[in-house]
Amino acid sequence: MNPYHYVVAHKQQKYIAKVRATKNIIGILVTNKDSDITDVSMTKGKMFLFPTPNAFAATLLIKYELLNDYNINIDNKEKFLYVNSHDSVYKGVSRGIGDIGGGIQRTFNNLSDKNAKNSVTIQHPTIK
Repeated sequence: MNPYHYVVAHKQQKYIAKVRATKNIIGILVTNKDSDITDVSMTKGKMFLFPTPNAFAATLLIKYELLNDYNINIDNKEKFLYVNSHDSVYKGVSRGIGDIGGGIQRTFNNLSDKNAKNSVTIQHPTIK
């Protein structure tokens, strides 16, 4: 269960988890290697791709950090698309559908599309 869904389940049904993962979820932002974007601060006005609205690290945490660290407000001022999966984010950025995309380190590491994986680069980890 991702952290967002845990919060919702706890609020609605007083759900309490009995086990917890020992690994942190690491959110990332990727850009195309051929892009002129070399820093996250250069992404204002660019097209963002996210897997889903409630993906904890890939969407919610990334949006929070963009707003707090870079004053980039995705929900009100920036262009963005939800593309249904982490793999779709990486493939979309590699194909130029979006300029920058949110994901997590684990799904990027497990991406089977080698062309997409080799054509994007990680610009920002959420856990340093």
